[in-house]
Amino acid sequence: MNRIIKNDFYTVTVSDIGAEIISVQGKCGGEFMWQSPSEKFWSKHSPLLFPVCGRLKNSEYTYGGKRYDMSAHGYISKKSFSLIELSESKITLSSSSDEETKMVYPFDYDFTVTYSLDGDVLRCEYTVSNRSGEPMPYMFGLHPGFALSTDGGADIEDYSLLIGKDTVQWIPLQNAVFARPYSEDFTTPSGIYRINEAEIYKNDTMIFTEVPPRVKLFSDKNAYSVDMRWSDNLPYLCIWKEPDSSAKFICLEPWTGTPADGVTDENFETRRMCRLAPGSSQLFFCELKFNC
Repeated sequence: MNRIIKNDFYTVTVSDIGAEIISVQGKCGGEFMWQSPSEKFWSKHSPLLFPVCGRLKNSEYTYGGKRYDMSAHGYISKKSFSLIELSESKITLSSSSDEETKMVYPFDYDFTVTYSLDGDVLRCEYTVSNRSGEPMPYMFGLHPGFALSTDGGADIEDYSLLIGKDTVQWIPLQNAVFARPYSEDFTTPSGIYRINEAEIYKNDTMIFTEVPPRVKLFSDKNAYSVDMRWSDNLPYLCIWKEPDSSAKFICLEPWTGTPADGVTDENFETRRMCRLAPGSSQLFFCELKFNC
């Protein structure tokens, strides 16, 4: 089922499946989330990533001496969420571990999502709670795909990302989808990363770190923009898009961590990732402001 929250600025549609934002329409009538025109393209809008971001070597990992299968970006985007609260401008949904999740991820948890509208800001809050009796290893990430307006004749490479820092750290990928175990300086002149399709397609995903947790997506050709601010506990920013110029969108994805090197076997007892103490919770947030 889809749920709607709204105010004078936005109408936001949220799915019970994955607690995914599938539409944000502004008062100008514009749609800000990617809507695939055909099955040929990426069919998601803004999926959540948990308990991993990216892919694991051989799509598997070990924990406590046992092997588990895990698909790319985990499974939370496919889980049904229960409605906890719904008002005109706020919604809270939750999903918890069950026998099915324990087949691939042997931990007890609650995963709660709240979307709320406050004036022209859409605030997104995500709380992970560990109900297990042992530390819980996990990763979390956002994967919003922002539809790019073609008003004023703008195309994909007419858009830029205001980062506000002249040099950031770039983590190249190896073997197509795995992260190299080092970063290197990446220059963003005047604090701006200009969307470069060939660069993104060549690298599959641009992964940056040491980026201030606030960016602005904009074009000089029209009034469209997205201001995005997120919590400091999401230290990586990934930039991805469908490798097709007719797919007019860009994904801006804050993550807690990156894929491993694709060479080392994945062991969740030793792998670098978040570890949540028993009985504790971790809050992540993202705030979005749209203009058109």
